[in-house]
Amino acid sequence: MIFCDSYLPGYRGGGGMWSVRNLAERFCDRYDFFIITRDCDGKLDDTPYVSVARDKWNVRPEARVFYASPATLNQKNFVRLVNDIQPDAIYLNSIFSKVCGTFLLARRIASLRRVNLVIAPCGELSEAALGLKNIRKSFFFAFARLSGVFQNVLWKATSEAEVGDINQAIRHKAKVMIASELAPLKILPDFSMENKPNKKTESVRFVYFSRVTPKKNLHFLLQLLKHLNYGEIKLDVVGPADEEAYLARCAELSNELPSNISVNFLGGVPYEAALEIVLKSHFMVLPTLNENFGYVIIEALAAGCPVIASDQIAWHEIEKNGVGWRLPLSAVPEWVTTLEKCVQMSHSEYVNVSYMARKFAVKWLAAEKETESANAKVLEEVLEGAAGT
Repeated sequence: MIFCDSYLPGYRGGGGMWSVRNLAERFCDRYDFFIITRDCDGKLDDTPYVSVARDKWNVRPEARVFYASPATLNQKNFVRLVNDIQPDAIYLNSIFSKVCGTFLLARRIASLRRVNLVIAPCGELSEAALGLKNIRKSFFFAFARLSGVFQNVLWKATSEAEVGDINQAIRHKAKVMIASELAPLKILPDFSMENKPNKKTESVRFVYFSRVTPKKNLHFLLQLLKHLNYGEIKLDVVGPADEEAYLARCAELSNELPSNISVNFLGGVPYEAALEIVLKSHFMVLPTLNENFGYVIIEALAAGCPVIASDQIAWHEIEKNGVGWRLPLSAVPEWVTTLEKCVQMSHSEYVNVSYMARKFAVKWLAAEKETESANAKVLEEVLEGAAGT
């Protein structure tokens, strides 16, 4: 049984939603998955889905999905669902999200603590992430330690660094296994270089492809663009806003940019349509404060879009393969120089780096067997009842 805040047919849930979907898709031939999620798409969109049955089990190819309405998204109903299904194990892809947090509160009940639990914090326990709304998170951890909701838990980290984050946050030696997030089996299978836009010197189309939230640091990119007062520059912002105040701040910054720069806030866009926008862009820019995995990185590369990102992403390979840049957020001159390089790049230069980006993505996706094996071991471990406290 998996608890997660967002699931298909939604598209505003970001990487967390896709980590669950990809897990279920990869292993549905071995396990029966029961996913419990909300009946709407995103924190700021509470409009119920019309294509699913609410408060009932919906059958999808990879899982059965229960779309909880506000009336059933509560501890009492979660206990009932667990008792009805009697899962062999439970999986959370978050600690602080509404659905996962509600389940953890319900886990004060002894019967729920007896079911082995996997928690994949997905970067939520990094120093940068904990610094956001830190008072509320501190109270939650104090409650969790006192109530024992972290008993019988196997933690899933995506890197050695996240292992340290987990131990630091829960304040004791946790049982942790490392397994990177799973990517989709294929991304843009019909890709062709003919779909990429022409790249003129002193003209560029950037895309920001992520949620509009302080953690993703869009305002940093908008402040950088002030330094580019020549050429024709377009930036498409593709992603839902978590906070209206932050979106307004970014919109205000975009209005202060030189006249040669246009910024289009496109909001949340269905997955396939979003990939088409990235496909029609030259470069993807992500100055994130912290990224646990970064589905958008491999998606952008699969769309032939080289990536300009902060060094807080885990994708060290992009620089040595010549398909992107990882830059420290403190190195503002280096960011400006890199953006200028993209503006100045000729079409022949761009075709080469775009082709290399697509080639890298295809090769990376084909080599996912190791990651799949690591995730399989996590599931086997928790199902064998070997999770520690």
